[in-house]
Amino acid sequence: MRRESILLLVVLLAAALAQNCGCGGNECCSQWGYCGTGNDYCGAGCKQNCGGNNNNNGGNNGNTQWGSIDVNTDRGGQDLPNMPVKASNVGDCQAKCYNNKDCQSWAFDSCGTNCWLKNGKPNPGGANCRTSGAINGRDNGGNNNGGGNNNGGSCLSRRLEDVKAGRVPVRGTNLGSWFILEGWMVGWMWQDNGCSQDQYPGTTLLEQCLGNRRDSVMGKHWSTFITEDDFRIMSSYNLNAVRLPVGWWHIYDTQGGVAKAKLNQHIEPTNVFAFGGLAYIDKAFEWGEKWGVAILLDIHGAPGSQNGDDHSAPPANHQQLWDKYDANMAQTVDSVEAYLQRYASKKAYAGICLLNEPKVDTWKLKQYYMNAYNVIRKYSKDSIVIINPLITNQNTDQPEWTNFMNAPQYTNAFEWGEKWGVAILLDIHGAPGSQNGDGQFSHMFNCSPLSDHSAPPANHQQLWDKYDANMAQTVDSVEAYLQRYANKKAYAGICLLNEPKVDTGKLKQYYLNAYARIRKYSKDSIIIINPLITNQNTDQPEWTEFMNAPQYTNVWMSMHWYHIWGFEDKSDDWKLNYIRNDRKWQVDNYKNKNPKKGIIDEWSNGGIGDGRAAMQAQIAQFNNMDGGWTFWSWSKTWGGDSWSLRAAFEKGWVSKDQMGVQSC
Repeated sequence: MRRESILLLVVLLAAALAQNCGCGGNECCSQWGYCGTGNDYCGAGCKQNCGGNNNNNGGNNGNTQWGSIDVNTDRGGQDLPNMPVKASNVGDCQAKCYNNKDCQSWAFDSCGTNCWLKNGKPNPGGANCRTSGAINGRDNGGNNNGGGNNNGGSCLSRRLEDVKAGRVPVRGTNLGSWFILEGWMVGWMWQDNGCSQDQYPGTTLLEQCLGNRRDSVMGKHWSTFITEDDFRIMSSYNLNAVRLPVGWWHIYDTQGGVAKAKLNQHIEPTNVFAFGGLAYIDKAFEWGEKWGVAILLDIHGAPGSQNGDDHSAPPANHQQLWDKYDANMAQTVDSVEAYLQRYASKKAYAGICLLNEPKVDTWKLKQYYMNAYNVIRKYSKDSIVIINPLITNQNTDQPEWTNFMNAPQYTNAFEWGEKWGVAILLDIHGAPGSQNGDGQFSHMFNCSPLSDHSAPPANHQQLWDKYDANMAQTVDSVEAYLQRYANKKAYAGICLLNEPKVDTGKLKQYYLNAYARIRKYSKDSIIIINPLITNQNTDQPEWTEFMNAPQYTNVWMSMHWYHIWGFEDKSDDWKLNYIRNDRKWQVDNYKNKNPKKGIIDEWSNGGIGDGRAAMQAQIAQFNNMDGGWTFWSWSKTWGGDSWSLRAAFEKGWVSKDQMGVQSC
């Protein structure tokens, strides 16, 4: 009998039994009284239904150290403190036990979400609606400090695979200002090179100011700002991912630089960008694979700028042109595809964030997301795809985004990521023309523009959606990145556009175009989409109904939650209470309304005087977001310790045990 016929028979049988047992139309009732669709759940007879079964995915039965999964059994013995904990499925419960050095066995409520971790290995006993198991062993006893790779290679590889597969949430940091520079963080890059931040905010204009010095100046920055040692240290702190902000143009180093590249779209300017950054993105994937750190690419700078902010590298100061010209959105999809062609096969590749902090037309934004998704799935069938709503209002719990794109429907950085087990999320931080173009001055610093992070080619101008070529070029750049990195072990995914301030319709169209390109190279890596930077209304229909499963695979939604801008008149105690109460509600609300996994991929301790209190309050809430989080940022910069995750670890504001990631 043909396989298709067998599958059809199973489905029809399941549906028939389900109707008799009170289960859903695509489920059947097991002999133990719960509903499911797998081979183990269609037992004989109709028993009392005790609810949907969560025991059909995520397990690690093939790994001898994780131990076997024993269905319809329970473990007695002594529970660890504060049991039970919540788990999404049996594999999640098993992983929680393995990643806790005090846990020796576990039991899971197959009809619910309760997971019990135990400090002994009692013999299993028969029990309906229970699944249990025992841990057979751990690399280095499960308590290595991460100081070296030695015998931890398999452990780091498993850490990498766990975060890429979604068995554990993201616990990571942003590599901000490595490729998309922000003056408030690395102001010395302007100061030491005679470039005014007022006149030349953002990466595009800085490199324009540098002139024929741009390759040497930027090359020195790329080679020293982040090194393999950073990946090693991140790994030792049990971080399992990084979000890597990139521009639409970096991927074209493969053609001698974007100025020499044969682009499918007409994009201006292209002759101002430094050459050589791609080699260090390659290294990130190598280091990510080595040190167990997954990489999420992030389209932080799109053609024309998706928000006009300086951190989107706008070609004209404060101008957002990304959704004003179809070529901008088309180029963004081309760039997404190029990234996937390069990195989708890398072990560290986890996924991509399609557009950071867009301030664009929602319809165009959604169209971009869908186009980008289709591209991504050509190369990666199930890597993470993260989409951002408008940066204001981030209404991720509304149908606009909850019903959108839901399931099921450079060498250095990647080398380091692979080596040290740090997955890499690429992030398109600077798009052609800049996706946000903002350049307002900071209230914290006397001389530094706060928002130069989209590398605008013209001061404070956001032009990304003003010209179609900018958007088209961004897609081309994404594709170039994927061509280069999708096969890297450290590649985890890509964020399609950072903090866009563009036309939402054009932004969505870019996301769709980029998705299509990405999936040519990476079938399942993460794709992250961003809402507009204001209002981040990720709970509104505009985003809740966009790019959802099953039509779209592994698309995540990005949120940027800071407690400094808009909180200037609030006391520290007020902010801490806001985090404990309002942020908790927002996390729960998002998870209830938006079917896409959520990731808080930018947050910091900025704005609160007590760094430890700020860190602990946010960790307590953000650890509950299903997709996880990445802190802004890693390195110590002019921004101070409140903006450095490395400093937070070193000062004892947070510990590696709070990451919920296995020590290697």
